[in-house]
Amino acid sequence: MVDMKEKLTQLLLRIFKPLVRILLRHGVSYKASAEVLKWCYVDVAHKEFGINNKKANKSRVAVITGLTWIDVKNLIDNDVALMDVKPEEFHRASRVLSGWISDKDYQENGKPKNLPIYAKNSREGVSFESLVDKYSGGATIRAILDDLLEHKAIEKVNTDNVSLIRSHYISSSSKSEKFAIDIMAESVSDVINTINHNIQANEDDLYMQRIVQQIDLPAKHLPLVKTFIRERSQKLVDEVDSFITVLSQQDRNNKDEKIDRLGLGLYYFQESKESENRINSQYSERKI
Repeated sequence: MVDMKEKLTQLLLRIFKPLVRILLRHGVSYKASAEVLKWCYVDVAHKEFGINNKKANKSRVAVITGLTWIDVKNLIDNDVALMDVKPEEFHRASRVLSGWISDKDYQENGKPKNLPIYAKNSREGVSFESLVDKYSGGATIRAILDDLLEHKAIEKVNTDNVSLIRSHYISSSSKSEKFAIDIMAESVSDVINTINHNIQANEDDLYMQRIVQQIDLPAKHLPLVKTFIRERSQKLVDEVDSFITVLSQQDRNNKDEKIDRLGLGLYYFQESKESENRINSQYSERKI
């Protein structure tokens, strides 16, 4: 029977291998990654693994992490802070799109209006400029306009007007690799945090966590499956987005306690038997 430490080691292999591919492609060395991991061990142990709801002291951090006391002291005393990955560009632009499809002021017959870019060109008082002011959280109209045009979420109808192409913010452009890495960091963190919560939570406080998979699907059905998943998932995402956006805007100005961030993430996965077997066999030959 596989014990928990061995199970977690297998987990590290499955998480690290796709991550290492990205790191190597961008010239991030093992040494640099190890320093980040060291910082994470110290930061989490110091803040979350103390006794009686207090921060752990340096000696305790050294004991539970296996790091030297000197390493721990340097990281805590110097308050080493790594930059948190917060893709504000994604959040701000996404909020603008959500407002466009949920706010009745920006709709006509239940569908998003074509909007004049600037308020001075608007006869009705609504414009892309007012939409950005209302939903972006302080971003400039030019930054949001250029970003959504680049990511093909909107298009110019003419010199002065724009229309909505799609309500979700994605890009397959190679220029957007930095954006994709930002979102990857957030998405992977979200999935792991959700699983960690569910491991410890009571039955009535579990977060939504589901996965479906099929083994040995004939390859000829792959295009149909991809289309089906894409269309059904997008419909669900749009419905959830509209629902929580409306609730958020209804109580926008009250002083009730606010949840900093919540949502739903969906993703498609596909893996060959060869890649899974290779990971398992490599681990069996040499445990780390």
